[in-house]
Amino acid sequence: MEISEVIGMEDGEVVLNRLYQFKELGEEEGKLIGVLERTGTMLRTEKLSMAGIAADVTALSEEASAHGMD
Repeated sequence: MEISEVIGMEDGEVVLNRLYQFKELGEEEGKLIGVLERTGTMLRTEKLSMAGIAADVTALSEEASAHGMD
């Protein structure tokens, strides 16, 4: 599983920028255990700014780290 942002179109194909990828660490009681690891930097922050969400990529990265998502 991964979280990506759409950054455009190229030759009729959607171009994605991967931001986070799930890293499987194991299994416990029949459930997968893992973490989301940051794999890239958000390139498009305009819509976040317009919505009043902190568009500072550093702030977003620090917030993700605080929640164990790096």
